[in-house]
Amino acid sequence: MNNNSHTSNLSFEYTVDRFGDDMLRIEHDKDKVPATVDVIAKDAKLQIESQKITGGKLLKINGRIPIVVVYVICHQVNHLYQVVAVFDPRLQSYCVVSSTNSKYELGSLISLETNEVIKPPIIKDYQTPSLFINYQDNLLLTKINGCIKVDGNQIILDVQTRLDELIAQEKLRGGSLLLINGRATVLSSYLIASKLQHLYGAIAVFDPKIGEKGLDRYVVAISHSPEWQVGDFIDQPNNSESNAKIVICGCVQTGKTVLRSGIRDALLRLEDAPDSYCPSGCPDGEGNWHDETYKNYPELAKKLKEEYKAKFTPEFALMKAKQIESIQVPILVYDVGGMLQDDGDLTPENQVIMAKATHAIIVYKNDQELQQWQTGCKKLDIPVVAMVKSNLNSGTDTIIKEINTKEINLFECIVHELKRGTDVSTRPVVQKLAQFLVNLVCI
Repeated sequence: MNNNSHTSNLSFEYTVDRFGDDMLRIEHDKDKVPATVDVIAKDAKLQIESQKITGGKLLKINGRIPIVVVYVICHQVNHLYQVVAVFDPRLQSYCVVSSTNSKYELGSLISLETNEVIKPPIIKDYQTPSLFINYQDNLLLTKINGCIKVDGNQIILDVQTRLDELIAQEKLRGGSLLLINGRATVLSSYLIASKLQHLYGAIAVFDPKIGEKGLDRYVVAISHSPEWQVGDFIDQPNNSESNAKIVICGCVQTGKTVLRSGIRDALLRLEDAPDSYCPSGCPDGEGNWHDETYKNYPELAKKLKEEYKAKFTPEFALMKAKQIESIQVPILVYDVGGMLQDDGDLTPENQVIMAKATHAIIVYKNDQELQQWQTGCKKLDIPVVAMVKSNLNSGTDTIIKEINTKEINLFECIVHELKRGTDVSTRPVVQKLAQFLVNLVCI
């Protein structure tokens, strides 16, 4: 599907700027117009081309980068530099994702403060890769291994090994079109783009936020072919029949975002779990990267959050609701803002975003909060399937009730210390809640 009719006016939320010869900064401007991923891809390409980058020894890339833009950037600049390194806030360093210079090995870290080059890790202490990659026909499937925790540069090395295997086995032999689907990190996506960009006439990346029922929608991010242009959509049928869109709601500072992160990681560890996606439904600047960065570099996490934080406007609510409606993965879990109106009712923005949910999880500190959000969910006709009492202080996680049948689905529990920087994904109660959500789809 060709829909490429866009001229960059730099009015969209992502702006690509050069700082000298060795820095590319992707700015996320919360005051600019939110754009769909196809427009973002086209705009990024045009912005980079307009800067007439000549290349050099080392390019550092920094900022909040959508995965589709990673592929666009790689294709535009990779051949111009000996070394490309992308900033990882979790490591507070730039990670080398492409290199023809022996001083900068793939997976090396370049310190943000000192520019010291740190060699990549050598010894693995696990038996399975950190990112699974499989190939079938013209589809490359990626999946993060949620059972292990490794740094981003170790993932780079695993991806390099696996891609070399697939190329040596002549499974990745090249062709007219490659589709890429599944979870991957920014760093690993750059490496995948770097390794495969010249093997295929075009590479298109799946984005769950723009699909339709029965269709997976891919966005062309790299093209050498007149048949496709960057930003074009390519639709593929899928067999997904049941979708649970679960909103985590509750008052401010109850730990909704921490719980969402815990459920996300717990779902990734479940072998029987179908595909899942756990985005934020509020403009608070806390992406999936935030908790892990906060553990190691809290001040950096706070700074980046302020940079990425957007206004909770009616326009944002409509955009987010449209995304939630479009996402067709079997399990979608998202959180919303915790502000209520003076009369205790849901804000208009939250009503718009929550209305797209099929189920709700309420996180609360006391009975009054629970009742307020139960009333709000009832008005929107959203069944509440889980109630999580949040004890922000020390305590014991407890399951109060668990019912999973075709007629009734209800999970009640107490979870303590849902605080920023806390990984709750390994706690038995959170794992039970994740399994409960899987059963909700599979029963």
